[in-house]
Amino acid sequence: MQSSSKIKSFIIFLLLWAGVLALIFVSRVLNEASTAWERDTRFILLGAFVLLGLVLFLAKKYKEQIAFFYFFILFFTSVELLSRPILTRLLSNQEQGELHKLKKWSYPVNQRYVGHPFTQYNGNSSVKDGVKYNNLGFRGEDFTFEKAANVVRVAALGGSTTERGYPKLLEGYLNENKQTDSLKFEVYNFGLSGWTSAHSLTNFLLNVVDFQPDVVIIHHAWNDILVRNTEPKSFRNDYAHVYKTFEQATIYDRYLLRASMLYRYLKWVVNKRPSWAALETAMVIDQKAYINTEAFSNTEELYPFQRNIQSIIQNAQLRGMKVILSTQAHSTDSTIALYESVVHIDQCNDILREMVAKDSTYQLVDLDVLLTGKRNELFIDLGHMTEEGMQYKANRFGNAILENWTLPKSN
Repeated sequence: MQSSSKIKSFIIFLLLWAGVLALIFVSRVLNEASTAWERDTRFILLGAFVLLGLVLFLAKKYKEQIAFFYFFILFFTSVELLSRPILTRLLSNQEQGELHKLKKWSYPVNQRYVGHPFTQYNGNSSVKDGVKYNNLGFRGEDFTFEKAANVVRVAALGGSTTERGYPKLLEGYLNENKQTDSLKFEVYNFGLSGWTSAHSLTNFLLNVVDFQPDVVIIHHAWNDILVRNTEPKSFRNDYAHVYKTFEQATIYDRYLLRASMLYRYLKWVVNKRPSWAALETAMVIDQKAYINTEAFSNTEELYPFQRNIQSIIQNAQLRGMKVILSTQAHSTDSTIALYESVVHIDQCNDILREMVAKDSTYQLVDLDVLLTGKRNELFIDLGHMTEEGMQYKANRFGNAILENWTLPKSN
C-alpha cells in the first residue's frame, strides 16, 4: 500500500512536470519557422503524450515501467530545452549560425541548388531561408531579355569566385565611372559555385546569348580541377568520368537535426561539414579530396578546359560580343584553406595567357600577376576574396570595359 502511494505521488510529480514542459513546447512551436506538416506532427505527439498522462492520472493501479518510461521522456525533453539557452549563451554568433545552417539545409525548400537537365544544376529560386536566386537561378535581380538601346550589358561567367559578388560591385563601378550619362551598364551574374568551364559553355550557348550581352567576362581557372589526376583510360573530355546527374544527398537524421539543438551541436562538434552539406556529394560520382598525385603532372587533362574557353570566345565573337578573359589570382600562403589546388590554378592561368598571346582580339585582365604574392590579405582561402578584394577585381574589369565606351574617371 505504501509502495502504491509512493508511485502515485511520483506520477503526480511527473504530470506537473509534463504540464510545464507542454506549455514551453506549445509556446516554442507556435513561434518556430517549421513547416505546417512538422507543427501538426508535433502537436499530435503532444496530444499522445497528454493522453498517456491522463491514463496515468485516472488509473487505479500503476505499473512502475510506464511511470519510468514517462520519466525518461520528460528527462530528455528537459535536457533539450535546458541546453538551448546554455548553448546560445556559450556559442558565438558565427557558431550559432553554423548550427542553424545544419537545420535549415535539412529542408528541401532551402537546398541552395536544384538539378537542371543541361547545366547539371542552377540556384534554387524558391529558397525560403538562405541565399536568394533570381528567375534563372543566378544571383541578383531577375534577368530580362528586353534590352534598351542605351544599355551596355555585361555577362559574367565563372564559378564561386564570380557568383559570390564581384558582378554587382562591377555594375556599380561602371555606372559611377562612366563619362557618358546616356549609357547604362547592366552586369548579369552567370557564375555558380562548382561550375566548370563545361558548365559555363553549356549555359552560354543555351541561356547567355539570348540576353544579348555586349561584353562577356570569362573567369575560370579553378573548378576543372575535379577531373584531374585520372587514369588516362578513364578520362573523358566531356567530364562524364567525374560528374553525374545532380542528386541531393539523403539526410537520414533530418528530423533530429530540426528538432534538437543539442543534437545539432554534438553533430557539429564531431563533423563541422557533413558529406550531405557538400555540393560535390550532389554533383560528382565519387566525392574525394583533391589528389596530389605527381602534382597534376598530366597536362593533357587540361585540353577540355582550353577547348571550352575557346568555344565560348569564338561563339561570343561571332555574335559581336567583346570578350574579357581573366586569370585566377590566389593566395601564396601555404597554410591557407584549399592550397592543394595551387598547381592546377597556375597551369590554367598559363593556358589563358598563351591563348591571349596567340589571339589579340580579346582582352586579358591578369589578376594573377596583379595580386598573387602581393596582396595575400585580400584572400579568405586560396582564391575566394574579401569584400575589398572583390571590389579590386570589379575595378580592374570595369576599367577594361570602360576603355571600349569611355575613359574611366579613376583607377
